[in-house]
Amino acid sequence: LCKKYDFKPLEYAIKQLNKKEKTLINHVFFKKKKLKDYAISNNISYSYATKFKRHTLDKLHTHIDNYNQSKLYI
Repeated sequence: LCKKYDFKPLEYAIKQLNKKEKTLINHVFFKKKKLKDYAISNNISYSYATKFKRHTLDKLHTHIDNYNQSKLYI
């Protein structure tokens, strides 16, 4: 039960991402591949990939915070 509960905010946040952002998260964190490989396979510079990763992680964090805040008032 605890593990299931802990993943709810992350599951919610990932659903809020667009397809490119989900692909990045899947590639780097679930498949545990290198960001450099992601950049090459998506024909983007490594520099852009790092900025995109930071943006995506910030977006995930915001959605998790929003999820947690919404649960405080229920």
